Amino acid sequence: MYGLSADADLRFLLGPELVQVCFGKYNLQLHFTNGVSISAHSPVELSGGERCLRWRPGARCEDASEFLDRLGEVIAHVRNDGTGRLELSLSGGHRIILVDDSPMYESYELINGNDILII
Repeated sequence: MYGLSADADLRFLLGPELVQVCFGKYNLQLHFTNGVSISAHSPVELSGGERCLRWRPGARCEDASEFLDRLGEVIAHVRNDGTGRLELSLSGGHRIILVDDSPMYESYELINGNDILII
């Protein structure tokens, strides 16, 4: 909705450990240590190994366990190309990819304590 500029300071995303994954009908939440959370309302990809999974709002996640298997991993690298696409590389070799797929609605929020970036 608001986009994510290429120069956004996303250093707070480096290092926190994934401790909780919550699935809702229209929302996927990833909670990390250090007060960091991601709340997604647009498709989220999990890629790595031999599979690439995609969670979509309103659709049943067939392989939710793949997301849960990432618990305990930390964000090792963040890639922001300035288009609203955000790639988080995890310590176990998988990647979580968030996309800003709507100019009219919120696609995801990045939460760092009391600070919230709405994308």
